[in-house]
Amino acid sequence: MSKILAVFGATGQQGSSVINYVLHDPELSQKYKIRAITRDVNSEKAKQLKGKVEVVQGDVLKRASLETALTGVHTVFAMTTPSFGPDGLEVEYNSGKTIADVAVEKGAEYIIFSTLPPAKEISGSK
Repeated sequence: MSKILAVFGATGQQGSSVINYVLHDPELSQKYKIRAITRDVNSEKAKQLKGKVEVVQGDVLKRASLETALTGVHTVFAMTTPSFGPDGLEVEYNSGKTIADVAVEKGAEYIIFSTLPPAKEISGSK
């Protein structure tokens, strides 16, 4: 039976690259069923994923949505997006902590955490 790999940011650069890598890797694609977690399951990018992976709604600001999205998950690829307001560090910290807390509560065995500023923005779109 395949283990569920939940991928946050599934419609963005990091999340979609993780999904593509796992889908195209002969070993990982057999080991994991991917659950793409996105705030908007009706976005164009989410619709493109629907034929390839399970797409579910999840919002780090809505704990109940995470409890549903992370049920039965073995491994979590969690990413947060930086917030550049005056409380930006606190917002991002709380987002990551909520994901980790819910993942642990739901029995996830592994959490992979990633964050960074938008690469296109800091590289001048290179």
